[in-house]
Amino acid sequence: MTLLRALPLRSRPRLVAALVTFVLFAGYLTTALTHRLDHGGSWWQDGAAEVRTESERTQLVFTFYPGDRMTFGTTIRNPRPWPVTITGVADDGDHIFRVSSVTMNRPGDAGYVNFDSTTAVAFQPVNLGPGEEPPVFVTVTMPDVQFGEGSGLVFDDVAVSFNALGLPRHQQVPLGYRVWVRAPNGYVPRRVGD
Repeated sequence: MTLLRALPLRSRPRLVAALVTFVLFAGYLTTALTHRLDHGGSWWQDGAAEVRTESERTQLVFTFYPGDRMTFGTTIRNPRPWPVTITGVADDGDHIFRVSSVTMNRPGDAGYVNFDSTTAVAFQPVNLGPGEEPPVFVTVTMPDVQFGEGSGLVFDDVAVSFNALGLPRHQQVPLGYRVWVRAPNGYVPRRVGD
């Protein structure tokens, strides 16, 4: 406060304005950079997955066959009180699976989540208001790699790109369940005819 008193009267409003601007800008950056998305309240699995629940944790278990595709669905929730725009899902390129497609259903009336793979369209950027969670389907192609008997791959999050308050962000968003791709008999060669 002594600095403010030492300034000439006409300089004080500029200093106060600069301080207020700095505080507002710092608050904006902090808010945008700390925004986190979360898994929604719904998920979906295709018929090839076995669903297991152990210790209150759900697992989708797929059997590993090189070249096969598996599809799982999740909702990505915006838990904060301001809107965001999801610009990409499963787009980090840093995984052993090759992402074949990402599709989505638009949220239905009154925020109702509708998983319908027959009406899903190619993913496109989607605006999410507070509490909204669009259903997203991710289809991946299994790699042609070797596994030991009983081993496999496990993951429980998906890479999501989004804009929060105009700033681009990237986050590993939890699925709310675990995907386990297991090789029960070790390396599984390509099926005849593949």
